[in-house]
Amino acid sequence: GALVAAAGLVVLPFAWHSASALGVRINQNDSFATVDDEGRSFYERGILNEAANELFAAHPLLGVGLGTFPIALQRAYPVLTVTYQPAHLSLLDAAAETGIGGALVYAFLLGAPWTMLWWKRRSLSWSAALVGASGLLLALTLVGLFDYYTWLLAPGRLWQWLAWGLWAVAFQSALSDEQHA
Repeated sequence: GALVAAAGLVVLPFAWHSASALGVRINQNDSFATVDDEGRSFYERGILNEAANELFAAHPLLGVGLGTFPIALQRAYPVLTVTYQPAHLSLLDAAAETGIGGALVYAFLLGAPWTMLWWKRRSLSWSAALVGASGLLLALTLVGLFDYYTWLLAPGRLWQWLAWGLWAVAFQSALSDEQHA
């Protein structure tokens, strides 16, 4: 409870300052239908996701190459009504760029911490560090589900790897002493 209250105190001023921008993203006042930028965003995401599916279907084993999705997109669709950029789903980007094997490995990496939490739930000594690291990991996983930030951009990858590392340390230290023997 104290951790949630402290986090709320830290986040509240930023959320209050950005309330109008946040409201647009959660469909406040029917913003999805009335704000042109949001309509454009949904249109763009649909086009990019469809193109990523088609590129993955055309190159299912090896993909189009790590980090080359925009180039492959431009070659496959020379006249496109949106900016050449990755799809806004990191798992779909992983599939399109690295093929089915890379997508399966990335999906495994995304799901492994949650599987381990469930599997070892009885022997865990829950700590603030584990809860905090799990919260950070959950936030980045959710961002990765709806954006390519954690897949393509260096700061996103740094945050993702940092979160995995912090979580692993917190998880290891939260295991009971019997598990370490």
